[in-house]
Parts: sequence; C-alpha cells; structure tokens
Amino acid sequence: MIRIRSRAHLQGCMLAILLIGPLITAEGSKRQGQASQSFTEPTQTSRPARWQRARFGGGSCAKCEEGDLSVTVYADRDGQGKMQGFTPGRYRADRGHLDEVGNDTISSLAVEDGYRVRLCQHEGDGKGAGMCRDFAAGQHNVPDEMDDETSFIWVWEVRSR
Repeated sequence: MIRIRSRAHLQGCMLAILLIGPLITAEGSKRQGQASQSFTEPTQTSRPARWQRARFGGGSCAKCEEGDLSVTVYADRDGQGKMQGFTPGRYRADRGHLDEVGNDTISSLAVEDGYRVRLCQHEGDGKGAGMCRDFAAGQHNVPDEMDDETSFIWVWEVRSR
C-alpha cells in the first residue's frame, strides 16, 4: 500500500497516472488491433504557472514514496527558467547535486510549508561557506548579493511545537 503524506504527493502521483495511463491503454489497444488516439491532459494545479514545482523525472511516481519535494529552485527570478526540486538534506555543486539547475545560477526559490532552506555561496566542508541566507516557507527571489552565487543548499524540516 502506498501512503500519501500530503496533497502535494497526491497531485504528483495523479500527474504521473494521468501521463502514464493513456500510454498503457494505447499500448493495450494496439495489441488487440485497435488504435487509440485519446490522451487526457493533466489539469493545472493551484500553484500559478510561473511558480511550478519541479516535476518528477521519468515516468514513475517514485518520489511519492520517498518524500515530497520540499524546495524548488529556479535559474531565473519569479520562478522562471530551469528548475530543480529537493527533499530534506544537504546538496553540493562540487558533487553534482545541482546539475539540473546549474551551479551559481539560482535566482529564485519556492519553499513548502514546514521547511526551511539555506543557500550558501560555497560548499565549504559540507555545511556551507561564504555568504549564506536562510529562507522560510513561501516564494522568494534571491537578494542581489546572492543572485547566481549558490553552490550549497541545505533543506530541513521545521518541527512545530
């Protein structure tokens, strides 16, 4: 049994089902000698188009079981450009953890409720170094002094009391 932890998990799983379902149906119809041309478009989530979450890679919904994408970073301001999602943990550019969005390219980010993130200029010893900035839940443009300077990301869950 798959345990869905939040609405975001459910939306991600539904998107994967909507994308994969018609392909499986079409393949089954072809085997029976019937061609299917139907495809169901996924519906828009409540997040504005310019602040879309990073999408699950591939055709599976593995992230639904692993954990939610707590933070999404973007290469351009206002949630635009290349994006990459992260679950809680520490991510270093020098180890290839920022390959999708790129090293020193982050200009904006979206942090889900219940999480915080620290962006730092350098990896340091795995705890971040140089100028660092913490962000709470919400959508943020990175301040000018940190824009296109991030090489280390630390995401953690905030426990409510």
